[in-house]
Amino acid sequence: MKKMMLAFISALLLFQTTGIADNKHISKPTIDVVYGWIARDNSAAGKNTKDALLLLKEEKYDLAIHNCTTAIYTNPKSAIAYYIRGIALSEKGEYDLGILDYTKAIELNPRASVCYTSRGITHMYQHFYDLAIADFSKAIEINPSAVAAYTNRGICYTTQKGQYDLAILDFNKALAIKSDNAEIFYGRGLSYANQNEFEKAINDFNKALELDPNYIDAYLDRGVCYGKRGQYDLAIADHTKMIELSPSDGEGYFNRGLSYANLHKYDLAIADFDKAVTLNPTSEKYHYFRGLNFEKQNRYDLAIADYSNVLEINPSDNKSYFGRGICYTSIRQYNLAITDLSKAVELDSNNGEAFYFRGCCYAELGQLELAIDDFDKVIGFKPNFPMVYFYKGTILDRMNNQNEALSAYKMFLQYASQKSVQEIEYAKRRIQEIGSSH
Repeated sequence: MKKMMLAFISALLLFQTTGIADNKHISKPTIDVVYGWIARDNSAAGKNTKDALLLLKEEKYDLAIHNCTTAIYTNPKSAIAYYIRGIALSEKGEYDLGILDYTKAIELNPRASVCYTSRGITHMYQHFYDLAIADFSKAIEINPSAVAAYTNRGICYTTQKGQYDLAILDFNKALAIKSDNAEIFYGRGLSYANQNEFEKAINDFNKALELDPNYIDAYLDRGVCYGKRGQYDLAIADHTKMIELSPSDGEGYFNRGLSYANLHKYDLAIADFDKAVTLNPTSEKYHYFRGLNFEKQNRYDLAIADYSNVLEINPSDNKSYFGRGICYTSIRQYNLAITDLSKAVELDSNNGEAFYFRGCCYAELGQLELAIDDFDKVIGFKPNFPMVYFYKGTILDRMNNQNEALSAYKMFLQYASQKSVQEIEYAKRRIQEIGSSH
């Protein structure tokens, strides 16, 4: 029955993840652009605002807020003071207050595109991407050369909306204005990668790295693209470089581990997943893929432990119930396997593999009718899967239902691979024996 249990195990997933995270690659407009507003303002409010701008550059946000508040008290119509205070508040994570200040700045100076861009950025911080896109669009309407607005709108389109064509258009426009910006090349590369245009993506990541040789996520995502193309050695080189630049980021180890796994170098893969888990013990995917590699090495107890860790983090993770169920099946703990596989099909009623393995477990426990029911479900999902007909035939044989067994054996022969030599010989023999007995 071991062969039965392993017959339907899928190959190791090539599950590569991109390095972009929420707000990680936001392109902020340079605050120098607003200095022209106040350069010749020698009033008390102007002086406070200039000082606030310098403090903002030094990331002394509380002092910048204090100076802007003083400027606003002196001159309640100072749009620039509201704007700079909005930046400082947003950088401190006080997003709602930042939005209020940006909105007031826009009321006082509705043609200041940079205010819309900055408010849009704060909406991105808050995950209000539709509002962010609306603000970036308004900034572009006012100033068609607003590079940061194009770039950030492109980021919204590609990372949150899945509108990659629109994102690429925005990145193209941004590059037409400013062709030496690594972030823009990176963003466009990510859009191409999400469209599976890996060569174009790699070219853009190359350009980003030419402009910024220490661009960590460009190494990460170029490595992902190499992995998608099956160029695992190049992927490993990029992820190793990322690890050198950012040794405390688990993504480098995780993605390098995936490439090792795809080269069947499971010990190296597990060593990298170990490191990733150490850096981020609550990551579902780190535990899951380490478990999957333990399973590949038949180290089922360790695989079960990792799948269980995932389920502690996320009790609704269908694939971990399935993986743990397969491990229990492999060590002949069929009741535990049935419990997990039943949970897997409860969470995903289209999981044909879970029905197949649960049927195998029922067969091992002598619950033949339940096994047949599960095999019939598998046939409904995948009518050309040969082994389900073979095992259905053997079970029907055990139930003395030879007419249906005969039909199942014939269907098995229709779809069987020539590699299934023993099963083919057995099915042919049973067809002949059943036929001669009638």
